[in-house]
Amino acid sequence: MRFLLVVIALFAGLSSGSAALGEKRVALVIGNSAYKNAPKLPNPKNDAKAIGAALARLGFDVTPAYDLGVDGMRAALAKFEDKAAGADWALVYYAGHGMELGGRNWLIPVDAKLARASDMEDEAVALDRVLARVRPARTLRIVLLDACRNNPFLSRVDMGRGGLTRAVDRGFARVEPEHGELVFYAARDGSVAADGEGANSPFATGLLAPTLRSRGWSWAASCAR
Repeated sequence: MRFLLVVIALFAGLSSGSAALGEKRVALVIGNSAYKNAPKLPNPKNDAKAIGAALARLGFDVTPAYDLGVDGMRAALAKFEDKAAGADWALVYYAGHGMELGGRNWLIPVDAKLARASDMEDEAVALDRVLARVRPARTLRIVLLDACRNNPFLSRVDMGRGGLTRAVDRGFARVEPEHGELVFYAARDGSVAADGEGANSPFATGLLAPTLRSRGWSWAASCAR
């Protein structure tokens, strides 16, 4: 929670005009809604579009990306690392399915099948990879994960023989970044968040509300780390 308060203070004290003073901010905003092998999610694409627009108002150079397969996600993250290398701030927002497997956190592309635990490396994107892509930024590195929804992939993954000591779990595992990154979940580690009944998830709604009426940005949603 103390990390969350620090970031709230940073955003609340900055206006979009501060970027004109020479500070460079970049953001990659991913919304995965159109899953091919699971029910489609109604909100992630809407959430990503709205968050991207809000970040642009705060002076970020925003790269939007929607309904990405595994190759598309990996390519988008690789290109973003180049942008982060020349930036003061780097932020990734991801909305879509995510899961924990064997103590590692994974973001799920729209073309994933995930019939076996061994497919995860080939068909999903590890949170570790996302953290590595924001790491080159000079001052602030943030990852926002609106991905703790109830996940239809949970019940179908075959753990195989003599495999992992931990099975697929609900939500994400807690992470302890080692290079100064800040990671925020839409729900506490090990739990799930609602997708929401309106046009946006509760997490995105909490992020967006302050930007609609002020120059600063703070988090009203409940999230971990």
